[in-house]
Amino acid sequence: VLDGLKSIKQPADAKSLAKNDAFVAICSLADLGRLDLIWKVTAAFYDMLKVANSAVSVNIVSAVPLSKQQAARVEKIVPKYVEGKLTPLINYTVDPTVLGGVMVQVENTMADTTSDSVLRAMQQHLNL
Repeated sequence: VLDGLKSIKQPADAKSLAKNDAFVAICSLADLGRLDLIWKVTAAFYDMLKVANSAVSVNIVSAVPLSKQQAARVEKIVPKYVEGKLTPLINYTVDPTVLGGVMVQVENTMADTTSDSVLRAMQQHLNL
């Protein structure tokens, strides 16, 4: 596979060069029979991208897709959970197991306002 890459003309711009480097990395994993590592490699590249861009991952989980107004309200509170001048990279996820509410996760910090967490907290309080 890598022998065929030598015939590919090198791109001029940085974005195309990065895509080509990713292609070469994937082909290398394929040649080594290690495509099982693709998710780890992808995560490592994503982490390097975040560091290079002073960014942080933000995951928003809800039961249904958020409307534009709801997303705007959630995005207003995100900076409270982001340190310094980091840029939030927001990813919206729909989880049908969530009964209601929203969960916001910024790296290792989580604000869980889902109905399930509220009900669990009430249950723990009543059992005491």
